Amino acid sequence: MSLSGRILVGLMAGIVTGLFFGDLVADLKVVGDIFVRLLQITVLPYIVASLISGIGRMNMESARQLALRGTAVLLFIWALALVLIVAATFAFPDIDAASFFGSAAPVEAPSPNLYDLYLPANIFYSLTNNFV
Repeated sequence: MSLSGRILVGLMAGIVTGLFFGDLVADLKVVGDIFVRLLQITVLPYIVASLISGIGRMNMESARQLALRGTAVLLFIWALALVLIVAATFAFPDIDAASFFGSAAPVEAPSPNLYDLYLPANIFYSLTNNFV
């Protein structure tokens, strides 16, 4: 059987297992999360390296077209974001009451998630924030 066929069989087996056994196999979620995070650790640096090498191999005309199209898309997204921000101001009513003091109840700090700490989903975020 080809690799894509085995992947499809595994996908179907996972869907059927989740549908028919549900809560009985809920503990397998931890194993699945660990597997996906380990895959992401290897895939994200590969994507960055392939993007850098692909951009480095471009000729001047292709780079110019990419820059122009990228700039146009970026400007469109900025304009869309600004329109949505302005539209959001009209979506909510004005509230005159405000509280300048915080609540008296102490806020309990959340406990760290060990899966996120030791198996990061985004290795670059973890490296940037000194989590590794």
